[in-house]
Amino acid sequence: PPVGPAPLPSPPAPVEGGWPLRRAREAIRARHFSPRTEDAYLHWLRRFMAYAGADPAAWDEERLSAFLSRLATESRVSASTQN
Repeated sequence: PPVGPAPLPSPPAPVEGGWPLRRAREAIRARHFSPRTEDAYLHWLRRFMAYAGADPAAWDEERLSAFLSRLATESRVSASTQN
C-alpha cells in the first residue's frame, strides 16, 4: 500500500457557470491579462477548488496554506511560486 497522504486530485472539468470562476475570469479580463495567463490562473483556481471544495465560504487561510504545502512537497512545485 502507498505510504503518505493521498495525491492531489486532478482539476475538475471546467465549470463555466460557477461564480468563483466567472468572477475570477471577469477580474482577469478587466486587468487585460493575456489569454494564457487567464488559462493558468483559472487552472490553479480549479485545482484549489478540487482540493478545498467549491464553496468559497469554506476557504480560509489554513486550507490555502495546506494546499500550497502539498503542492511544494508532493507535486514538487517550486516554493518560490507561492510568494
